[in-house]
Amino acid sequence: MATFSKMQLNAIANAVIKRLPRVPFNATWKKIYRQLEIGQPDGAGKYLHFSLADFDLLREMVNIDAGVDVLNLDFNVDRIAISNITSKEKYANIRPEANYVLVKAPFMFAGEPCFDKFGLFDEQTAFRLHIDRVIEVCRNKPISDLIIVENLDIFDAVQQGEFSAELGRRLGNAMFIYRGGGTHSAAGRKSLLREIQNDTALATKITISAFVDLDPAGLQIACLLDGCQQLILPDLAVSQPDDLLNIPQINDPDDYYKQSRQVSYLEAIALGNWQTLFSWMRLSKVSIKQQHMLTRNLMLTGLLRHK
Repeated sequence: MATFSKMQLNAIANAVIKRLPRVPFNATWKKIYRQLEIGQPDGAGKYLHFSLADFDLLREMVNIDAGVDVLNLDFNVDRIAISNITSKEKYANIRPEANYVLVKAPFMFAGEPCFDKFGLFDEQTAFRLHIDRVIEVCRNKPISDLIIVENLDIFDAVQQGEFSAELGRRLGNAMFIYRGGGTHSAAGRKSLLREIQNDTALATKITISAFVDLDPAGLQIACLLDGCQQLILPDLAVSQPDDLLNIPQINDPDDYYKQSRQVSYLEAIALGNWQTLFSWMRLSKVSIKQQHMLTRNLMLTGLLRHK
């Protein structure tokens, strides 16, 4: 049985669908020709010419040898879907994790009763959910906020945070989403936020917040999240920034100096209400990690980018 790469299948599909009378006799088509011997190379070896009958023959031979109909070729699906048309499930462009996000739901954070046959659910429990399911919940349940958390260990421990009264009231209707990294692809989170922003009703209903490190890299992450409207940060960073920096061993100026590219990015964009925060961050060389925010029991509040 012949085997074909994605590049070869795309080349064959393009020729068959467009009924190309000739194609460049390049490395890709030379490999195809050696396998199928369909078409006629010209004398100079520059082009491979096809007759009308060759197109049907190409389609038939690829279908026989690889189990693929080039007229219905679509790699922009997941591996389960593509297994319906080929044995090469890894041809799928959509990776297994690309449609999933790691989620903590409101009832887990609030400790409210839920269906729990095996006694497994508590405030530390997270779900790996398909983004379609998250969208469904956002649309049909009283979800008001999605909070994107930068670091996985903070996502796991977010229930330990000290939140202001106003922010705390919103958390009962919030879902925490891990930003992504390592074994948890960021692709799902990107797709989820894109879908929300493309849906007028959801974009109006849901407030997107970023809970990130208090440094230029964290602020850049917030700026790059689709639809992000709010930063979650220590209240002292807004009300008494000097007092925050006076806490022993909380700030890491050396880490700040490693973030010159992020600083340059932030200097070039409109930050709205975050501009004052960034100016202080730049002046005082601020890099305060989320882990310190939780271990120091810092009161966390929300700072809107635009009022």
